[in-house]
Amino acid sequence: MVTEGGLIQPRLDSPFNLAQPYDLLAFLNQDTRWDNIINLHHYLAKRQQIIRGLWADLERDTDMNMLLIEDDHCIKVGQLNLIDWYTSSLEESKTKIGSEEFTLRNLNHGDADVPDCKKISSLTFSMCAFEHLEGMQQRENLSATPETFLPEHMSSNTEITEMSVDQFGHWLAGVLRKNSSSWLHYNMASLYWRVRGNAPKAMECSRRAVHYAPREYKDVALLSMGLILHRSKVTDDAVIVLGAAVDHDQHCPINHFILANAFAVIGDFNSSLKHYDTCLELNPTFVLAEKHRDGLMCYSYLMKKFEGVK
Repeated sequence: MVTEGGLIQPRLDSPFNLAQPYDLLAFLNQDTRWDNIINLHHYLAKRQQIIRGLWADLERDTDMNMLLIEDDHCIKVGQLNLIDWYTSSLEESKTKIGSEEFTLRNLNHGDADVPDCKKISSLTFSMCAFEHLEGMQQRENLSATPETFLPEHMSSNTEITEMSVDQFGHWLAGVLRKNSSSWLHYNMASLYWRVRGNAPKAMECSRRAVHYAPREYKDVALLSMGLILHRSKVTDDAVIVLGAAVDHDQHCPINHFILANAFAVIGDFNSSLKHYDTCLELNPTFVLAEKHRDGLMCYSYLMKKFEGVK
């Protein structure tokens, strides 16, 4: 460019600025360089437009609020994060065990003793107790949160309702010392330790309940054992035990419900859906099972959406 003083100087911000002004070939190729710059500018502008479009699609496809209102199951279930896939609601099993089985005899309302099943009786190995599972072999390391309440099928008994948890445990300890082969009281002792949040002691009682339970009630004891594993986050093992509970009684809705929850946790949505459907066929008024089924279908819908984003 020409300055006000008449001097010819290079313009540094010009695409035609030459690092070597004496280079004749570079000077002759300036038009080509300019065309390349223009083409690169247009290419980058198009790429930017494509990226903006992809980003808009990504935001749309991953907008949880929008996705949740697009699916009927998600709408029905409401807040998906509030579903407890580790729920241990056992209220429906009360129909399997007659109320006379829960009649309390020789009540002793002390509260100092506890039903430590391992000290009450020895059971080093049992073919019935799934000893080959890793969760069973390392049962001393199991950990689960306290369940904080006794199951409905026991709390409906007035005498048990009037007991504190400590008194309930004290009574069970006395009963088991008198009859150390009572599967029912071992199962109740397992429930006591589940309420206390002591999974290893609960499992020891559950092993004995499964070992001594007659064929007719075997699924009740297996259900408790499977729940301990499930709530201890050893769900792969829990699926095996809960599957055995279903095999022992395929007509009990709660067996299918708990197994469906376990399958949902490990991501086997097809098997989970199958058992939710069976559960609802056996008991169409099982509201919690229907809600969990809707939750499963909602999760499945969201997973498919996110897979599409990938």
